[in-house]
Amino acid sequence: MRELVAEFDPHTVALCEAPDMFRTADRVERFAACLKALLAPRVEEAGLWKRTGHRTAAKQLAADAGTSVAAAQRLLDTSKRMAEQPETEQAFRAGELSMPKAELVAGAIEIAPDVAERLLGLAKTAPVAKVREEVLRTKAAVNADENYQRIRKERSARHYTDADNAWHFHATGTVDDGAAFVNVFEPLVDQFFKQAH
Repeated sequence: MRELVAEFDPHTVALCEAPDMFRTADRVERFAACLKALLAPRVEEAGLWKRTGHRTAAKQLAADAGTSVAAAQRLLDTSKRMAEQPETEQAFRAGELSMPKAELVAGAIEIAPDVAERLLGLAKTAPVAKVREEVLRTKAAVNADENYQRIRKERSARHYTDADNAWHFHATGTVDDGAAFVNVFEPLVDQFFKQAH
């Protein structure tokens, strides 16, 4: 595979063959993503990450794959969810779901198992944006108290500096957590803004 890619010249591909070749490459990518997802929990179980100085298995997976820790954690979480969802795993193994779709669908089915057939049917043909929209609608329709507890359990906050040396902050939580944060954050922004001008 490495030799094929190293020597591949896309300009030698006939224009009429390019779409089919792209779809073939996408299928290869999907199967490779499936293998990675299936192996992720085994990597965690192997415990090498502990012996190589990584704080979590996700950190090792991210280092090995050249991705973010958040992406590696989502891969690990999705794999564990699919282990409890035979239909989702089967569709993923068959190449019918891309990794982003598998992640969305597995998360929703974990919360609302009764929508599995409908969501999987949609995910096999619809664009990611449409699947995400339906997943959000499905999660919102779940019991409000359960939804609140789920969001609270999954709350997170992270900050980082990107390649352009710009600082970013991203947080997810309940609406009341957000309100409490904004009450503290907005006065600080106002203060810095006044100082800057």
